Amino acid sequence: MRKLSFFIIGFIGVFCFYNTVFCTPKEDIIKVGLTSKFHDISKVSISNSSLYFGIIKNDLFYGSESISGSDFSIVSGMNYYISSNDIYKSFKEAKLNSSENGIPVLIDKDCWKVYFGGYSSEKDASFDKNKFKKNCEVVKSNENIIVLSDGDTPKVILDSSAYLACVKDGGEGVVNIDGEEYRGGLEFIKNGDVFNVINTLSLDEYLYGVVPCEMSNEWHKEALKAQSVVARCFALSTGSGKHSNDYYDVCDSSHCQVYGGFSAEKEETNLAVDETSKIAAYHNGEIIEGNYFSSSGGSTANAKDVWGTEVPYLKAVLDSDETEFKIWTRVFSFSEMTEISSANGENIGNVVKVYIASKDEFGRVNSLVIEGDKGNITLDGEKIRTFFSKSKDGILLSRNFSMDSAFQFSGEKMISQNIKTYVLGKNGERQTEFVNIKTLSKDESNLDFLNLDKVTVIGSGQTKIYDKTERNIIPEKDKNKMEAVSGDIVFYGKGMGHGVGMSQMGAKALAESGKSYIDILNHYYTGIEIKKFND
Repeated sequence: MRKLSFFIIGFIGVFCFYNTVFCTPKEDIIKVGLTSKFHDISKVSISNSSLYFGIIKNDLFYGSESISGSDFSIVSGMNYYISSNDIYKSFKEAKLNSSENGIPVLIDKDCWKVYFGGYSSEKDASFDKNKFKKNCEVVKSNENIIVLSDGDTPKVILDSSAYLACVKDGGEGVVNIDGEEYRGGLEFIKNGDVFNVINTLSLDEYLYGVVPCEMSNEWHKEALKAQSVVARCFALSTGSGKHSNDYYDVCDSSHCQVYGGFSAEKEETNLAVDETSKIAAYHNGEIIEGNYFSSSGGSTANAKDVWGTEVPYLKAVLDSDETEFKIWTRVFSFSEMTEISSANGENIGNVVKVYIASKDEFGRVNSLVIEGDKGNITLDGEKIRTFFSKSKDGILLSRNFSMDSAFQFSGEKMISQNIKTYVLGKNGERQTEFVNIKTLSKDESNLDFLNLDKVTVIGSGQTKIYDKTERNIIPEKDKNKMEAVSGDIVFYGKGMGHGVGMSQMGAKALAESGKSYIDILNHYYTGIEIKKFND
């Protein structure tokens, strides 16, 4: 049996319904599953002072007139009721004939009845039947019954058996549910004795609640505009595919895009959405998949290397402007790696060796080999990160890592403990003074410190970091992320996320350097066209 959806919206401003088509075109509507906050719940509170309550059928709203109250809640209905046999064509007519204890009940389009009581068994309902009108009967409610109450008083019951899709209301009201505020309408999907909640609203209203959750509203305006466009592309292209078996297009978590509703909105991000309204990026006439992530660490990744599918506009690009990327280190013992492998169903025995088998042109890991005393496994693409999901600290932050402490970082060079690795002074003597410092790598090539922001020297007994701007050694607290780490298996990493598409930290850096949001999008997505819908 398909699940039944009910629709509830705040009554604020103009609302274009009651046997009329809703104001907003369907292609501008998105349905958001509020799975992170309202999943399999039995009751929610709504603090609006007035509400409409009803169902959507064939894109039309059928339901109550405005209902005033002070303590609204949504709950599941009872199994049995005592029902009048009379049928009414409107909520108003049913309410006029409901008497003091009757509750208007919407059965179907233009079909209202009046219920009395509410019972867990047919026996209890039959016992009370004689207390009501002679033309009443005991009825078993549909599995999808749901009730709007004001305090302990039921105000409207929806008892329909058909699945009814929701579209956005025509007003600009905000519904406050359990302290969270949402534009548009809320749809309730029954699932046994519990229900889930879907927010139905316009695409740009959805983006108002996405962009500030995905990018700081304090960042440069052009970065916020770039984020608005890619978030719009994501919703229009890949959103429906991720939840094709659900009754919504996208969820409100990082599985799709983080969405905080009206409560999360900021003035700066709303403006960025408005200034890019209906603008999307296209490739060969199709809206692109708006993939993005936190930080690249110096380069993005090819979609094929991550997910195994070639996408012409999702190519790896150098991201040299990004300098605020995250630097991280993960350390594992061989026994821990053995446990992780077993948790992933890999029977390779005790892990004895881990090594990087291949990298892309910018140094991002494409293959990682784990050798055990009973067999080997090779991890490719995104599995390199997700394989570690069962470890203490979860998945690897990125695939931009090395197992060598001489890992190259943007703006700095880490010199590990290799033969003929020195810090040279102006006359070629070995020294650790700031004046004219150069570093000599193991192949005896000089690296001029004047072209580097920092130099990290890792010796056998200590690590020192020299900063040319401060002209002294960086304090201990700031060098912890940069030190050589001891352990059986050490990953020295940079960046955060899957690496495909737009780097958010990179977008921030590009915007601060004077690039427009169009420049930013063209940098991260190859061969795209940026335009308004239907142009």
